[in-house]
Amino acid sequence: MTDAPKLYHWSDKQFKNEIHMSHLSTYCRCPQQMYQKYIRGIESGKKSPELVTGSLQHDFMKKQLRLKRDGNTMNSDEIRDYVADQVEEKAVLLDMGDSEQFKRNKDKMIEQSIVLDQDYISKVTPIFVERPFEVHFSDLDYSFAGQIDTNRAIKKGVYKDASGIEYNEQKIQNQHYAVDDLKTSAASPSQNKFFGFNPKPEHWLQHAGYSLGSWIAAGFKASAFQQTLNTTVYLVKTKTPQVKLANFIVTKNDIRFLYEMISSLEKSLKTGLFPQNPLGWWCNPERCEAFYKCRRKEIISFESLFYKEKENG
Repeated sequence: MTDAPKLYHWSDKQFKNEIHMSHLSTYCRCPQQMYQKYIRGIESGKKSPELVTGSLQHDFMKKQLRLKRDGNTMNSDEIRDYVADQVEEKAVLLDMGDSEQFKRNKDKMIEQSIVLDQDYISKVTPIFVERPFEVHFSDLDYSFAGQIDTNRAIKKGVYKDASGIEYNEQKIQNQHYAVDDLKTSAASPSQNKFFGFNPKPEHWLQHAGYSLGSWIAAGFKASAFQQTLNTTVYLVKTKTPQVKLANFIVTKNDIRFLYEMISSLEKSLKTGLFPQNPLGWWCNPERCEAFYKCRRKEIISFESLFYKEKENG
């Protein structure tokens, strides 16, 4: 008889034996980064203005969608007052310099919220807002849990995914609603760049995870999963704010990929093996709390310096 494997638990006890989308997305980018952040509990202690702005817009969207679902929404003046209060409240999360800059951008954030309301919220019919889900797998010890931003009603018709492929609504799902997720972006995203020819795995994971969670929350079995319409709602924070929508059709193959990643993360939790992946945008002091603890990063930096000196003669 062998001893049961040791489970590496999350530093935050509220997660219990649950794998959340944030765990999975970070693990997909760099397992070591996920280990340092969510198991060792190492936090940078500093939040970026971009992260706080995204949080503010998320909070506004969900509040306005809940109000609309219940038959009442904030008008433009009420939106201004709400966002102004949120700016003051969230500014305390930032360092003094960033906090003052954050407050000076109050008018921009108010404008962004109004555009989000006019170009997206006013045009959709929300069914569920902040919908929780939990998926259990018969052969895994950890469950997969999270929260969906919103489910909106969709009409019968033809929908295109990010690559331009058309799908009939009835082939997408039989519930007649889509899964929406809000993201903020400093520039208008290129679908070909981000989701067409060179897709980011963590983005597909998010679409698959929220679609499966929505399916389970509706009372269906995972084995009966049907193609689902998943939409990323981009609030583009350019000089003139705009809203861009990118559709994705989540299939059973995407759900298999999701399951394989959840299974791989659980194996790491049992073995304590969290390899490093320093070759990406996430590997810098501002993005990773464990940046200076990563020996592989030091090796790569040394190699880069060596080859640069060699090229210069």
